Amino acid sequence: MELLDRRWPLAQQAGHLPQVRGAGGPESQPLLWILCLVVSLGLCLGVTRQSLWIDEATTAWLASHQDPWRLLGTLADGREILSESLMPLFTGYIWTWSRLFGTGEQALRAANIPFAILLVATLGWTSSRLFSRPLLWLVLCFCPFIWFYMNEARPYVAVMACSAVALAAVLAYFADPNGYSNTAPWLFFSALFVGCGFHLFGGLVIPAVIVIVLAEIRTRKHTWAGICRDWRTPLSVSLPLFLLLGGYFIWIVYRGAGGERGQAGPGNLVFAMYEFGGFQGFGPPRNQLRADPTLHALEPYFSLLAAGTIAWLALFALLFRRVLAKWKEDGAWRLAAALLVTIGLFFAGARAVDFRFWGRHLAACLPLFLFALLEAAGRPPQSKRQRAIEAAAFTLLAVAWLVSDYRLAFLPEYGKDDFRSATSIALDEARRSGGTIVWVADGLAGRYYGLEYQRATWDAPWFVRGKAVLGKNWTRAQVAGWLASGAHGSEIILVLSKPDLNDRHGAWAAAIRSMNARRLGSANAFDLFVLRPSPPGESEVGR
Repeated sequence: MELLDRRWPLAQQAGHLPQVRGAGGPESQPLLWILCLVVSLGLCLGVTRQSLWIDEATTAWLASHQDPWRLLGTLADGREILSESLMPLFTGYIWTWSRLFGTGEQALRAANIPFAILLVATLGWTSSRLFSRPLLWLVLCFCPFIWFYMNEARPYVAVMACSAVALAAVLAYFADPNGYSNTAPWLFFSALFVGCGFHLFGGLVIPAVIVIVLAEIRTRKHTWAGICRDWRTPLSVSLPLFLLLGGYFIWIVYRGAGGERGQAGPGNLVFAMYEFGGFQGFGPPRNQLRADPTLHALEPYFSLLAAGTIAWLALFALLFRRVLAKWKEDGAWRLAAALLVTIGLFFAGARAVDFRFWGRHLAACLPLFLFALLEAAGRPPQSKRQRAIEAAAFTLLAVAWLVSDYRLAFLPEYGKDDFRSATSIALDEARRSGGTIVWVADGLAGRYYGLEYQRATWDAPWFVRGKAVLGKNWTRAQVAGWLASGAHGSEIILVLSKPDLNDRHGAWAAAIRSMNARRLGSANAFDLFVLRPSPPGESEVGR
């Protein structure tokens, strides 16, 4: 690592950041872009044909709309979908993408690839040109948070990429105002608009940028007058677009769209940091942790979690010493302060509106987190001993992250909710026995894999493999009434997933206990049972 660092000459100083014009020398640029290409190709390996899960099925449904005007109406209504209304540009993008590549699992997730390339290129350019670290960014690209969301047909990779571009533009401007005053403001507002349009929370970049600007003003190397002069025209041109987008979000929230309701607490914040740190592949799989969110669930994974913790402690010990050594240097703390302020404001807002968040909702903060690590690392150390210590600390983190990436990508227990297998098992049993499938899970995902329901339809050109009854969140009275009606035939194939979401009244759980239930099989996040009802009028489920 240090040999290549020596080949890339350090830039001259412009304040506390290196001079970005010509940093690294022209001979460094081909190597940089070659590395970006290689890393981007590596990220593409994270795109798989795993079963779509709940949120991805909604993405597939929106992408399957044949009429774009009906799609716009679905978004503007905001009641048929919830969080998806907060990502209008992503919906337009994935709809356009599906016209070219289809709505298969791999095709939908491959929509992340252009933004992954943009994210990698931005990390590489910023690390080498602004932080004088031409290779250190490679370690950051192993971050499991990035790899995990590469395999989701959702906007989080795009939000991370736009956040990285916006932050890089601001940092480049303050490093070299004369060189970047004509491009950085336009790039910032463009990236911010696209990021916010892909997801409302792309706007988390704004408080971070405010903190950075205030820190720069504090150094007295930049003035409000100079900043306003350079940024006034791009702001004036882009402001109508932001007002239009803001008006849309206000309307959608007024209509009742939004995310999962629930009191946010410190646990949500801890879990978000758990994801940012790359611990997803060290600890329990998501569904296991969701079913048992206690410390007992962590016990079987203690050794892996300890290894990841040791890697982070070693890195933090190194970075803490460096930050202390240059604490009096202007700006050495600004990105960490921007990260803390942004997350603090988000947490306070989530508490105020009863929004239960997870790491993915803070995706716009990940580039800020990675840039803060780069800034804390500072320039490459001069002594051999310090270089060896740094290489050991970052290598340890890279190895830990690679292990986490491997486990997330290749171990079945870390896979997504397996709607594909659940529908296949149920359909096979229904064809064999002539029984009735009762689907107690997300309806759209079941429809994607071929189920057609008696009382629920979605406008999607998906094939039909069999019929089912959508029994999500039925009350005990509904279950008892349906059983008493005799509409089920001699056998019921019950497909149950995440009872806390889909069987909130415990009606189907009671049916499993009170009837002659036989376990048919299981898939990730699913349990399947065969129920043989009593003759009509004798059901005890409602008692």
